[in-house]
Amino acid sequence: MARICRNKSEADDNEYTVDESRNVIREVKGLAQLEHENIVRYYCSWEGTDHMTYPDSSKNSGITVPCLFIQMELCEQGPLEKWIDNNRERQNYHQMALDKFLQILKGVEYIHSKQLIHRDLKFGDRYGKEVDIYALGLIWFEILSALVSRHEKNMVWPDVRDGKLPSDFSKQFKIEVPIIKKMLSKDPSKRCPVSQILDILKSVDKDNSHKAYSH
Repeated sequence: MARICRNKSEADDNEYTVDESRNVIREVKGLAQLEHENIVRYYCSWEGTDHMTYPDSSKNSGITVPCLFIQMELCEQGPLEKWIDNNRERQNYHQMALDKFLQILKGVEYIHSKQLIHRDLKFGDRYGKEVDIYALGLIWFEILSALVSRHEKNMVWPDVRDGKLPSDFSKQFKIEVPIIKKMLSKDPSKRCPVSQILDILKSVDKDNSHKAYSH
């Protein structure tokens, strides 16, 4: 079960808080109508209150705040980071990574086809499909960079967010890098739509399967 909370003291006024809650509720209702094998199901939501405890002693602990509770499908395999950690050492990880990212893309493509955007992928206050594409570019780098040392990944992450990929990564993933760079473009209009990315990766996957079968 997910929980979205907001401390009223952080809002400019109560009206802002109410409007924000209505927008979230409307979005949750839209997501609850989605059914796809690559999307975590949203079942229902309700408004209530919960207690927030702050580690900072300067703030009051146990403050009651308004929350939106969301009942979601249980994902027993855990988040993507866990999947990466469990599989990064496998010899066929590159193919597994491609398969996993294709699943993510298909889920986002379905959401976009319903004229919605993936809330968990959003950055900042400018919401749109292009924002999802940028987030997908970061996710793809995150999946593939499991083959690169974690230290290096942490060092280059700020550059990656700016669309600058490390040279070693670029040499290792010559097919993927040009697409990822387009996905991370500072100009949203230059980011590839999900359908185009899917077409490219499906052709790469088909070509890899053919090579494996031929050998």
